[in-house]
Amino acid sequence: KIKAIVFDKTGTLTKGKPEVTDIIGVFVSDEDEVIALAASLEKLSEHPLAEAIVKYAQEESIAINEASNFRAIPGHGVEGIISGNKYYLGNRKLIMDIASLKVEGIERKVRRLEEEGKTVMILASGQEILGLVAVADTIKETSAETVASLQKRGIAVYMITGDNQRTAQAIAKQAGI
Repeated sequence: KIKAIVFDKTGTLTKGKPEVTDIIGVFVSDEDEVIALAASLEKLSEHPLAEAIVKYAQEESIAINEASNFRAIPGHGVEGIISGNKYYLGNRKLIMDIASLKVEGIERKVRRLEEEGKTVMILASGQEILGLVAVADTIKETSAETVASLQKRGIAVYMITGDNQRTAQAIAKQAGI
């Protein structure tokens, strides 16, 4: 009697273990500095994407500093103070609405990464965008087969996610949704 099924993306269609795939310096050219700041901010976060960044920094032996005044902003990202300077790490909304910075200069790079199915976090100080960190959660080997099997039985398959539309579409396409 089931006519439709809705899968959550993370951990259901995907492995649920995101990994850092790209680090791009924008205002700072040193990728290690971008990761060091991002990991320092994310160390106090419990989000799976935060874990991926911290794990990457640890694996690369990049020093993680203490962040004070840490604040998770649901649906946006995080902010905190490192060595007396305020930093932000999150999505476009965080950077535009909370940090009050323009994202036009990085939009093309962000869009390209998102079209590859990656979630992009923007690192910024109070004055400028410093870099980008892209993280991807790869699709499970069985997801496309499962989706195809359900569709063959006439069941409509949908996916929900907190990711942006481009990333969601990339994963949905890989899964056959």
